[in-house]
Amino acid sequence: MESDEFVCVCEQVDGQSSVVIVDLSEGNTIQRRPIYADAAILSPVGHIIALRVEKRLQVFNVDLRIKLKIHQMSEDIVFWRWVSPDTIAVITDTAVFHWSTKDDLPPTKVFYRSASLGAEMQIVSYHTSVDNQWLLLVGIAEGQRGGIHGNIQLYSKKDKLCQVLQGCAGAFTQMKPPGRADDAQVLLFAGTKAGGQPTQIFITELGRVSDFGHLFHLTSKPIPFDTEARNDWPVSIHVSPNDNIVYMITKMGYLFLFDALSGKLVYHACVMQDTPFVTCPNSKSKGILGITRRGQVSHFGINRARLVAYVLNSLHDPVLALALASRMDLPGAEELYLPEFSRLVSINDVPGAARLAAASPLGALRTAATIEIFKQMPDQLGQPQPIFQYFTALLEQGALNKLESTELVRLVLIQGRGKLLHQWLIEDKLDYSEELGDIIAEFDPMMALSVYLRAEVPAKLIHCFVQCVLKDSKSQDPRALMHLCDRYDFVQGLAEYLYSNNLIQYIDVYVTKVSPEKTPVVIGKLLDLGCGDDYINHLLKQVPNCPVSELTEQVEKRNRLPLLQTWLEKRVARRNKDAATHSAIAKIYVLLDNNPQQFLVKNKFYDSKVVGTFCETRSVLSFPSLLSRRRRL
Repeated sequence: MESDEFVCVCEQVDGQSSVVIVDLSEGNTIQRRPIYADAAILSPVGHIIALRVEKRLQVFNVDLRIKLKIHQMSEDIVFWRWVSPDTIAVITDTAVFHWSTKDDLPPTKVFYRSASLGAEMQIVSYHTSVDNQWLLLVGIAEGQRGGIHGNIQLYSKKDKLCQVLQGCAGAFTQMKPPGRADDAQVLLFAGTKAGGQPTQIFITELGRVSDFGHLFHLTSKPIPFDTEARNDWPVSIHVSPNDNIVYMITKMGYLFLFDALSGKLVYHACVMQDTPFVTCPNSKSKGILGITRRGQVSHFGINRARLVAYVLNSLHDPVLALALASRMDLPGAEELYLPEFSRLVSINDVPGAARLAAASPLGALRTAATIEIFKQMPDQLGQPQPIFQYFTALLEQGALNKLESTELVRLVLIQGRGKLLHQWLIEDKLDYSEELGDIIAEFDPMMALSVYLRAEVPAKLIHCFVQCVLKDSKSQDPRALMHLCDRYDFVQGLAEYLYSNNLIQYIDVYVTKVSPEKTPVVIGKLLDLGCGDDYINHLLKQVPNCPVSELTEQVEKRNRLPLLQTWLEKRVARRNKDAATHSAIAKIYVLLDNNPQQFLVKNKFYDSKVVGTFCETRSVLSFPSLLSRRRRL
C-alpha cells in the first residue's frame, strides 16, 4: 500500500499466482492479473507497477500493458518501496539505490548502509524529505534482553554525510514554525538518547545552521505507553500536512497523536488488536490507513468538529486548543480568542495579537472592530505601525476579505506605496470588488481597470479604459475596447458605451466583424436604451446568420417580438427550415392574432413544445387541439 488509493497483493490460490489490485477510491473494485512475482508494489498514482522475482526487477504500465524497465540486481533485495510517483527505493544488504522510471538508467546507488544497520538488522521503513535532500533508513533487531532495538540512518544528499540515531520509526515533514515565514524541513523519530532510557519522540529541524537563529527544535519527550504495554514500540510515523499532527502506530496496535509544533500529546488509545505491518497517509481526512497481518484495513482520522472541545475538556490545555483551532481552522475555541486577544493588546504585544487575530478560526476576529483596535494601538520604536503588522500577518495567512482589502489599500495609497498594491494584485491577495476599484481609481485608473475586470463591473471597466487608453492615445477608435469587452463578455456595457457616445458605426463593426454570435445581446441592450426600430432592422440585415433562438429570447423578454416579423419572414421565404425561426414566427402570429390557427396546423417546422408553452402561458389558443389537428394532416 503505497498510497490511500490502491492496495497491491501477490496472491496464490490452488497453485495459480496472480497480482491483485484493490482500488480503494472506486468502491474497492478488484483487478486480478495472472502474474507471478515474489513481491509487487503499485505506484502511488496507480497505472505503474513494479514486480520483483528474486533479484530481477521489472516495471510495467498496467493500463497500456507494456514493459517500461527491467534490471537484474547483483545483491538480494531486502526492502523496496515507491518514494515518489516515478522513483523506487531499493535497499540491499549493503546499500540504498534509487531507480527512476523516467529514463533507461539502472538503479543509482545513493549511500551505503552504516555498520549500525548491518545485515542482522531488518529494514522496516525508508523515507525521503519533502525537498528530497534528506533520506531516512530504519532497521530493527531483537534486543539482548528481549524486545527490540532499532537504528536510524539519516543521510544528507547535499553534504553526503550520514548520522546514526537510536530509534525504531521516523518520518519527515515540511512545516512553518511559529514566528517564521519560511518552511522548515523537520525530522521526527521515536527513539532513545542512550540505551536503557525510555522511548521518546524527537522533533528537530534539518539543514538550518543554528547560528542563523530561529532553528526549530523541541525538547524530546517520553512516549506515555500504558502499563500493560511497557514493551511496546512504534512501528510507523506519519505527519498530516498543514495540520501538523503526528500519527504514531505501535507494535501492539496503539495510536498516538502529537502536535508537531509543540510536541504535546493530543490523544492515545489502543485501536488495533493485530499488528499493523503497513501504513500510509490518507489525503482526504489527513489521517492514516493501516493494514494488519490479518488483512484488515483501518482508517484513523480526527473528528475536526470535536477536537478543540476534547483538548479543552479532557486535556485541560487552552493553549494547545487555541493553537490547533488557529492552525486547522476548527470551531470550538471562540470563547478563548477574545480574552487572549484582549490580553495581548493590553500588554502591547502587537505581533502576538496580530498573529492570533489573523489565524482565528472561521475568521472570528477578522472584523472591522479588530482593524480599529490595531489602528489605535501605539507605535513601537523601530517597528512598523501596528495596523501594518496586522495586515502583514493576514497576508501571510492568504488572501484578504473584502473589508480587509479596502482598508489596507486605503492605507498604502495614502502613504504613496502603490508598488505594494501592484504586487498584491499579482499574487491575488485581494478581494476584488467595485468599492476596491473605486478607491484605486482615484490614484491609478489603469490599476483600477484590472480590479474592475476581475470584479466584473463592466460599466466602470469601460470608463477606466476610455480614460486610460483612448483619452491618452487621443484616439476615437474604440476597437481595442471592443476586443477587451468581447474577450471578457462585457457586451452589454460595450453596447451602452458605443450607443451613448454616438459611435453607432462601431456597433456595426462589432456585430459584423468581431462577434456576430453576440448580436442578440447587443440588440437586447439597444432596446433597453430606447434605440429606434429602424436601426435594429438595419443591424439584422447586416447579420443574416444571427442566432435566432438567442435573438428571440432577448426580444421576447422585452415584449418586442413583432419587431422581428419582417426579418423572420424573409428567412422563411429563403426556405429556411430552422425550428427556432418557425417557432418565433408562430409566437408572433399568435400575439398579433394573424390567422395563427392556419400556421400552427399546417407548418411542419416549428417546435411544438416551445410554441405550446408560449400559447398556454398566454391562454390565447387551445394549442393541444390545434396540435392534434396538425398531426392528423
